[in-house]
Amino acid sequence: MHALLGLAFYPEYVLRGAIVGLTYGLLALGIVLVFRSSGIINFAHGEMGIFAGQAFVIFVVRWHIPYWIAFVLALIIGAAAGALAEVVLVRRLRNAPRVMSVVATLGFGQFLAVFTSTIAGKDGSTLVFPKPTGFPTFQFRTFFVGQPFVAILVLSPVVIMAIAVFLRFSRIGIGLRAAAANPEAARMAGLSPSRMSAIAWALAGALSAYTTLLVVPALGFGATGTTNAPGLLLRALTVAVIARMTNIPVTLLAGLAVGIVESVLQLNYSNGGPIDVVLFLIAVGALLLQSGRRGRAAGRDDWTAIEPWKPLTAELRSNPLIRRTGGIVAALSLAAAVVFGLTTSNEHASTGTLILRMAVVGLSIVVLTGLAGQLSLGQFGVAAVAATAAARWTAGAGEPLSSLVVGGVVGAIVSVLLGLPALRVRGLMLTVTTLGLAIATSSWLLRQPWMLGSGIAVNEKRILGLDIATGRHYYWFVLAVFVVVFWATRNLARSGFGRRLVALRDNEDQARAFTVSAARTMLTAYAISGFIAGIGGALYVHSVGRVSVEGFPVIDSLNVTALAVLGGLGLVAGPILGALYIIGLPQLPIDSLGLAATSLGWLILLLYVPSGLAGLVAPLRAALHRFLLRSEPMSAPASLPAQPRAAPSAPSFRSIPLVRERLDRDTHSEGSSEVVLRAVNVTKRFGGLVAVNDVSLEVRRGETLGLIGPNGAGKTTLFEILGGFTRADAGVIEFEQRNVTDVGPEVRARNGLVRSFQDAPLFATMSVRSTIMLAHERFVPSHVWPSLVGAQRSERRTAATTDELIELMGLSAFAGKAVHELSTGTRRITELACLLALQPTVLLLDEPSSGIAQRETESLGDLLASIKTHLGTTIVVIEHDMPLIRTLSNRLIAMEAGAVIASGVPAAVLQHPRVVESYLGGDLAAIERSDAAPAPTR
Repeated sequence: MHALLGLAFYPEYVLRGAIVGLTYGLLALGIVLVFRSSGIINFAHGEMGIFAGQAFVIFVVRWHIPYWIAFVLALIIGAAAGALAEVVLVRRLRNAPRVMSVVATLGFGQFLAVFTSTIAGKDGSTLVFPKPTGFPTFQFRTFFVGQPFVAILVLSPVVIMAIAVFLRFSRIGIGLRAAAANPEAARMAGLSPSRMSAIAWALAGALSAYTTLLVVPALGFGATGTTNAPGLLLRALTVAVIARMTNIPVTLLAGLAVGIVESVLQLNYSNGGPIDVVLFLIAVGALLLQSGRRGRAAGRDDWTAIEPWKPLTAELRSNPLIRRTGGIVAALSLAAAVVFGLTTSNEHASTGTLILRMAVVGLSIVVLTGLAGQLSLGQFGVAAVAATAAARWTAGAGEPLSSLVVGGVVGAIVSVLLGLPALRVRGLMLTVTTLGLAIATSSWLLRQPWMLGSGIAVNEKRILGLDIATGRHYYWFVLAVFVVVFWATRNLARSGFGRRLVALRDNEDQARAFTVSAARTMLTAYAISGFIAGIGGALYVHSVGRVSVEGFPVIDSLNVTALAVLGGLGLVAGPILGALYIIGLPQLPIDSLGLAATSLGWLILLLYVPSGLAGLVAPLRAALHRFLLRSEPMSAPASLPAQPRAAPSAPSFRSIPLVRERLDRDTHSEGSSEVVLRAVNVTKRFGGLVAVNDVSLEVRRGETLGLIGPNGAGKTTLFEILGGFTRADAGVIEFEQRNVTDVGPEVRARNGLVRSFQDAPLFATMSVRSTIMLAHERFVPSHVWPSLVGAQRSERRTAATTDELIELMGLSAFAGKAVHELSTGTRRITELACLLALQPTVLLLDEPSSGIAQRETESLGDLLASIKTHLGTTIVVIEHDMPLIRTLSNRLIAMEAGAVIASGVPAAVLQHPRVVESYLGGDLAAIERSDAAPAPTR
C-alpha cells in the first residue's frame, strides 16, 4: 500500500482506474468532436450510449444474437442516434443561441431515457448485461481483471489508433478537421460543414455506445443503466473541459487521470466517496486555469431567435391601452390565480404551489440566461443548498418568513462562487460546472450530516401568525412571494441594469466600450439569480414536514431549465408559462395534453418555436394591437424616412443638457501640444504573425489623427490594443499621463478613451432607444437596488436626453426598431448618437464611413467635425475613404505589415513613395471617389 495526500492507494486500483479511464477518454472524445464541429455541448451524450446499450441487451439476452454481431449493431445504433440528433436538433436550431441547442439535447436525452426504459420492459432491471466473449482473464494482486476490463485494455488502444488514422489521413477525417477549423473555407473547398457535423455526431454516438457496452459490465451497473447516464456524462465533461474541448491527445490523457482518481477515491471511501464533488472541483479548477476567452475569439450568439416579439413602435406606444397591455394581462392572471386559490382543493392547491415554486426558480434562469446569456443547469442545486440553510434556520426556532432571506443569501453566495469561472471563460463550458454542482449536491453534499443528512423536520407552520399547515393556506403565501419576485425581476429586466446584462449577452466587446464592467455586472447577475433560486428553495422547506435529499433530484435542475426555456427566455412571464405547461398540463384529464408536456412534446415545440410559448402568443398579441389601433381614431402617421439624418446642424448640439455641461466644464482648443494618448514600442504577435511591430505614436489633445494602410496592415489590432481589448506582448499605453497598459476597456472608456467598431454591430436585440440609453452609463450609471424596486428618477433623466439625441440625429422613425433590423448606415448613425452620449475625450473611430452612401459621407465629415468642436474630442480614425480622411485629419500615419511607414501632414503622407506604392497602387487619383456615382447604402 502507498499513500499520497493522505489517501491510500494500491497499484491494482491504479491499474483498474487507468483501464476505466481509457473509456472515459473515448467518451469525452465524442463530446470534443461534437463541440469542434457544432460549437455546442451534447448533454444527451450519455443517454445515447445507454440507449444503444439497452438495444444490445435485447439483442443478446432476448434475441440470442451472437455477442460481437450485437456489439457492432449497438455501435451503429449509437451512431444513428448521434446523427439523428444533429440533423433534427442542431440544424433546426442553427440560427438560435447555442444554449437553445444545449437545452434541446437535454430534452433529447430525457426522451431517450424514457424510451430506453420503455423498450427494457418490466424485467429490464433484472437483465444481466452481457460480458465480452473471447477474452482471457487474469489476476493482478487483489484485482481480478475480468473479461470487460481485458476487452477495454485490448480494444481501446485499437479504437484510439483507428480514430487517429481516420482523422489524419482519410478524406472524411481531413474534412472533419477542416470544417471544424474554418467552416466557410471548407464550404468554398467543396466540403459540406453540415455533412461533416453529422459525421462527427455519428462518431460521438458510436463512442458513447462503445463506452457503455464495456463500462457497464465492468463496473457492475444495471442492465438499463439510465440512472448512470448523468454520472458518466459528468466524467466525460470533466475530461473534455480539462482538454478545453479541443485537444484530442489531452482528452485521452485526462480520461486516464480521471479514471485513476475515481478508483483511488473508491478505495478510500466505502460508499464511493465524494467522487462527484472532486470531479466538480476539477472542472471548476480547469476553467479557472484557462486563459480568458472573450469578444471576437469567443464568438457571439444571435439572441434574436428567443425574442418573442419586437419592441413597440412609436405608433403603438402612443396608444395607452397597448402600452398597458402587459400590466392588464398580469392583473388578469393574478385574478385567475386568486380565483383558483378560493375554489380549489388542498390537493390541487399543492400542485399550484409546486408550479409557483418552480416558476420562482425559473425566474432565476431568466436573469442568468435570458438577460445575461449564461446557461445554468444547476439552479436546483443552488436551491437545494439554500433550502438546507433555510430548514436549519427554521428548525432552530428561526422565524419562517426570515428563512426566505436566509435561503436567498446562501443561494446568492453559492451562485457567485459558481460564477467565478465566468470571469475568465465565457460560453457553454460553464454549463459543465453547473451540472456538476447539481450532481454533486444530490449524490454527496446533501447527504452529509452537517447538511440534510437523513432529513430535517420542520414543524413550524405559521408565518406572521397565519396558518400555512394546509395546501390552500400555503398556496396564498407562495403566491404572494411569487408576485413580489416576479415584480422585482420585471423591474430589473426593464431597467438600466437589465440593459447592461442584455448588452453583455449580445456583444460583450461593444458593451465594455460603453463603460459596462463585464466582471462586476456578471457576478451581480449571478448573485441576483442565486438569491431568487434560494427563495425558491426556501419555499420548498415549508411545503413538507421533513426536508430530505429526495426532494432535490438532479432531474429537477434540468426540468426547471426546460420550463424557463419553453416558456420563453425573452419574457419574464416565461417560467410561469413553462411551469403551467410541464407541471400543470398533465393534471388536466386529457391524455394528449399530458403527452405534449413530456420531453418529446416540449422538444418538438422548442424545435419549431425557439422563442417558446411566448412565441406562440406573439400572433395573438399582434392581432390585439391591430384591433386596438383600429378601435381608436388616430391621425395618420407621418411618412417614415428611409434614412436618418447623417449630420444635424452644429448649433443644435447645445440643446442637449449633457453637451452643455461638457462645454461649461471644459473646452479644448485644436492644435494643443499636450499629448493625451501615447503608445510606446507596442508589439503584438499571433503565433508566428507579427500584427503590430514596435509601433510608437503620440496623439495631441484636440487633433484628428488618421490611420491608413492596406488590409492586414495592423490598424485594427493597434486599435484593439489602444482600447484595451487586446493585450500587447510588449510596449506601454499612456492616457491622460497615466499608464493604462493593464487597464480594461471599460475603465478606459469611463475615463474617456472610447472606441467604435467596424460596421457598428451594437446590440442585436436592443432597440435604438435602449442602445442610446445604455451609452449614458458613463455619466448616469444604473444601480441594482433602484432597478429591483422600479425607481425611475435616473431613468427619466436618461430617457429625456436620449429622446433629444434621437430627434437630433433624425432617428425618431427608428427609435423602437431592434438594431438587427437596421441597415449598416442606420446603425452607424445610431452609434454616433451613442458616442455623443458617451462624450469621449479620445475617440477611436474604426472606418466610420463603412455602410454609408457616398453622398452622405460629406455630411458625416461635418458631423464628426461638430462632435470634435462641441465636445472637445480628440479623434483617432481608421478610414479607407481618402477624401474624407484627408479632410478630417490634422496628421496621418500610414502602416504596412504592422509597422509605421510614414507620418505627418496628410498631403505629405499621401505623396510618400512607400504609401503610394503599397496602399494606393501607385496612383492616388485611382481611389478618389466620383461624385457622379454615389454608392448605395448597405
